[in-house]
Amino acid sequence: MTPLTRIKLATAAAGVVVWAVGVRIGEERLKWAGIAILAVAFLLRLLNNRHGAGFDDGSGSDDGES
Repeated sequence: MTPLTRIKLATAAAGVVVWAVGVRIGEERLKWAGIAILAVAFLLRLLNNRHGAGFDDGSGSDDGES
C-alpha cells in the first residue's frame, strides 16, 4: 500500500468518524466538518500515482492471456 493510499484511507476514515460523532451528539458543525473531510478524501482520489497511468506493476498482461 502506497503512502498516498494510506493518506486517502485515513482521511476518509477520519471524515466518517467526525461525522458519526456529530450525529451521535447532535452537533451540526461536526456533521458538516465530517462531510467536508469526506469531500477532501474524495478529491484526493483524483490524484494520480507518481508512476502515472502507464505504470506496470509486473503482475502480468492486461489482455486476458496468462
